This record gives sequence, structure tokens and C-alpha cells, in this order.
Amino acid sequence: MKKSLRIISLIAGLLSLLFVLSACGTKGAKVTGIEAGVTGLNENEVRLSALSDDSTLNNNDYVLKAGEQYRLVVGLTYNGGSRQPGFGNADAVKLFYDSDLFQIEEPDAEGGQLVYPLECRQDFTYAAILVEASEKYHAEVIVSAVK
Repeated sequence: MKKSLRIISLIAGLLSLLFVLSACGTKGAKVTGIEAGVTGLNENEVRLSALSDDSTLNNNDYVLKAGEQYRLVVGLTYNGGSRQPGFGNADAVKLFYDSDLFQIEEPDAEGGQLVYPLECRQDFTYAAILVEASEKYHAEVIVSAVK
């Protein structure tokens, strides 16, 4: 009798362990779009960036200093799932911008996001950087640059 209770307890314990382990990270999140924004060199989170301080008209509108270095961060938006999606490389993303106004270098992949070194070449009022991923998702960043 004791032996059969031990076997039943062992089986129940193994099933519980299997259930707990299978619930961790088995389903990927669903991609709903992309987001893009500008941060300073020492910032990692676009939403918490000091550059988006509500002093501009739009949420994705930035006033930058010409000749200074910034980071253009592009990431996926998603919901559900336990595994977060991300960009493995820059091949899935295209940037459209005026190269006379912006200098944008090749990106690094950091934590599933793409981080592009960005500099405004001169001062200007309102220019856009359009971001396209897989021809399905789009985002834009509006920039003004001052000296």
C-alpha cells in the first residue's frame, strides 16, 4: 500500500513539474506593429526618453540639436504570448529620410530592437523619418533641429 502511494505521489509530482515547465515560454507574442523614437546616447527606453517630454505637439515629435549624436530606436509592438518578438537583423526594416538633413548609420540589434546612430546635419523645421517593416507595418518620427 505504501509503495503504491509513493508511486502515485511521484507521478503526480512529475506531472505537476511538467505542467509548470510547459507553461513557461511556449507561445510567442503576436506582432501588432512597430514603434520608432529617438533617445539620447545613454538612454535605452524610447517611452521614458527625456527627448519626449511633452513640449512638442505630437508624441513622436522631437526637437534635436544639429551636430549632436542621438539614437533612432525601432522595435516591434505586440500582445499576448510569453515570448517577446524582436528584430534579429536590419534586413526587415527600411528607412526613408532626407540624407541632406539626417545622417543615419547602420544599426545594432539590442534586445530585439534596432538602434541606429542618428545625427541632424543642419538646422531645419519639421522633417520625417519613415520606418517600414516587411511592407506591412509603418511608423514615423518627426524631427526639428536647432543649432
